[in-house]
Amino acid sequence: MFRNDAIGSESNDRYKTLYVPAIRDAGMSPSRADSLLRPSPILEDIWQGIKQSTVLLADLPDCNANVFYELSATRSDIVIPSATPDTG
Repeated sequence: MFRNDAIGSESNDRYKTLYVPAIRDAGMSPSRADSLLRPSPILEDIWQGIKQSTVLLADLPDCNANVFYELSATRSDIVIPSATPDTG
């Protein structure tokens, strides 16, 4: 599972405490766009991660046009967590 979304301390906390355990419990390996440490352009790494993933987790706490564009280009299954619990 490849994760591409906003970067910040609240997002980091959610990633570590919620997403990583759930992803591993589902039998997948988490990979995060901002944790790729390679001597290559970050945009190429992001596109590679998106193209190679079967599931993409998109945590969207704000309107990030880059992330919306990247989501529109993926053929992966996309998971977008809700900010509020489903009560219906």
